[in-house]
Amino acid sequence: MEVSHRFPQDAETGKPLPRKGPNKERVMMTSVIILVILLVISFQTY
Repeated sequence: MEVSHRFPQDAETGKPLPRKGPNKERVMMTSVIILVILLVISFQTY
C-alpha cells in the first residue's frame, strides 16, 4: 500500500497531512522525473 504515500492525504484519516517540509515533495518530483527519463530512454532504445 505505497500508493497512499503519493497522495497528500492520509489514507486512514482522509485529512490533508500537515506540510512539515517540502523535501519529501522534491524527492517525489525528482524520483518521478528520473522514472520518466528512464522510460523514455528505454523506449528509444527499442
